[in-house]
Amino acid sequence: MLWTRLTVNDDENPLISWRVATDSLFDHIVASGEGSTNAENDFCFHAVVDNLESYTWYYYQFTYEGLHSLTGRTKTLPVGDIDSLRFAIISCASLNAGYFNVYDIITKRNDFDAVIFLGDYIYEYATAGYGFNNAVDRIYEPDDEIISLSDYRTRHSQYKLDKQLRVLHQNFPFICLWDDHEFADNANEEGAENHQPLAEGDWFERVAAAESAYFDWMPVNRTAYALDSNRPYRSFAAANDVATPSYDAGSHTGSAAVEFVGLSVTSPSLELGWAEDAIQLMNEHIKFIDIEHRGFFDVGCYQRKTQGDYYHQQYQYH
Repeated sequence: MLWTRLTVNDDENPLISWRVATDSLFDHIVASGEGSTNAENDFCFHAVVDNLESYTWYYYQFTYEGLHSLTGRTKTLPVGDIDSLRFAIISCASLNAGYFNVYDIITKRNDFDAVIFLGDYIYEYATAGYGFNNAVDRIYEPDDEIISLSDYRTRHSQYKLDKQLRVLHQNFPFICLWDDHEFADNANEEGAENHQPLAEGDWFERVAAAESAYFDWMPVNRTAYALDSNRPYRSFAAANDVATPSYDAGSHTGSAAVEFVGLSVTSPSLELGWAEDAIQLMNEHIKFIDIEHRGFFDVGCYQRKTQGDYYHQQYQYH
């Protein structure tokens, strides 16, 4: 799934062409096509590319009226027997809380097969709301809490214009899931903690607006959710011989997590000692707890084990 967005007049139906190659100079093009977009999709464009080789790096580019986009890079999932897969796993990116330095670290590592984003890709709050950090100059667009379709689209656009996030997308494929802040804090079937119907209108209209903006602005396949749009999960076929963790709570055999850490990119984490103590008390096997710092998981899936290493950044300032 390739994604881009075009800035044109609202009454246009621009035709966008795309191409995929095995090299960054596009001397060896393996797939190409074209399609249109319009205001109904907020001029976002998705291209599904089939019949590519498995476990291969590819380069792609979009063209509109002779103008080329930046060159992007992506990778296909493996099929069959391989030795390992490696993922960078992140979540919780509150733009007004700090800079996305974690994205820079992942980009420079250059040894991941894909980035897995576990939700809270955007936050719905007003600038001065949850997470606001006086130490950084990060103001939300729009400045108020987002509620309408236009609001959610504007917030997604602001995130996509962040250089650190843009470069990460440019260099790695993303596997994305949503959580609550793509809609509103502590969202559920009946409403959300951060939704007041009397002041902010019907909850289901807000959900529809947030969902529409998400599918337009994210590199996800809308048709994968066609049977149940509320389903937060998808499946991906990959290699046969990479291990997944298992644990038998009764016999205490198998593999179990020995670290409990936060995957927040910038969003404020819990900084209360009692929280860590409570987690430790209920989980004797856990050897390390850190729910204060911001960082990411480096997860390697091998034939005999799956191992996750946690990396945190000390500061979220430029």
